[in-house]
Amino acid sequence: MSLIVMPLIAMVILQYGSYFRARSHGEVFTLLADKVTSRALDYGLCLSQFCVGFVMLAGAGANLHQQFGAPLWVGSTLMLVLVLVVGMLDVDRVTRVISAITPLMVLLLIVAAVFALTHPMLEVSEASAMA
Repeated sequence: MSLIVMPLIAMVILQYGSYFRARSHGEVFTLLADKVTSRALDYGLCLSQFCVGFVMLAGAGANLHQQFGAPLWVGSTLMLVLVLVVGMLDVDRVTRVISAITPLMVLLLIVAAVFALTHPMLEVSEASAMA
């Protein structure tokens, strides 16, 4: 459910932000809702972004630990440094970074999918038995 709701709400906030030429999400909340609701939305947004960031950092540590045996803190610290570096860039630079990385991610995803399909680790019958 959150897979649908979060991007939908983000899209609405961004559209209203563009419409009102707002500099922050707080301006949009203030224009659309009363003061108490606006404050609640602001706190809720901050809390949800903190939770998403926390899970992202933990996932980076777990991923590097699972794939390469690195200590959990190494992956989390690496992701933290990347987030801080990108967070210090302005919007245009962040857009350029994302634009440069996206084709590489798509290419790596296609290569991984082709490799997984052409080099199965288990036969279909063995995989069915494991499931």
